[in-house]
Amino acid sequence: MVEFVSDKTRGRAEQGLNALLAKHLPGVDAHEKKRGGAAAIAQVRKNMDYWDANRHVAARERSKMDKKRNAAIRKAKETERRVEKLARLQTGDMEEVENAIAENVRRVKSWEHSDAKELRQLELKIIRLRNKEISRRKKVRQSKVKKDQFQAKVKKGLISVPGLTPGLAPVGESDSSDDEVDLDGEDVQLKDDYDEYN
Repeated sequence: MVEFVSDKTRGRAEQGLNALLAKHLPGVDAHEKKRGGAAAIAQVRKNMDYWDANRHVAARERSKMDKKRNAAIRKAKETERRVEKLARLQTGDMEEVENAIAENVRRVKSWEHSDAKELRQLELKIIRLRNKEISRRKKVRQSKVKKDQFQAKVKKGLISVPGLTPGLAPVGESDSSDDEVDLDGEDVQLKDDYDEYN
């Protein structure tokens, strides 16, 4: 057997042998040696810090499970209560029958409209709002149609719009021919063709 001069050389030799065995033999773990001393204490402290930091997660999961369990219990109790009630109704328990009738009458009465005037006002308000929206949409549609018709006439050359013809005076400058004098002496201002269509 080989004797090592120091523990340091022995440790290096073991590491090299373990690495060699780990490469060539399946199932051999080179890190089987457990930590001891300060390294073990540091690992335990790290694990404890992790669990302390995540304790609220575990508490939340327990709370969710408790809520689910309680909901299942409530549902089972409600189902059991309904089954018992149906059984009493089927056997003809008069007290249970009267209670069921009273409850159904109460439900039917709650559906009745106690204030017909208030209901009618609400219906009229809804109708007014709907009509207002319809008329608004109709005006927008008509305005779009008129604008499209006008643009089509301008493209065809049926209508000329002052200020849009290339080569004339720049926009914004006034021309003395814009205003005409009527035979009676009254000033008449010309309208754009677009104004006639809008």
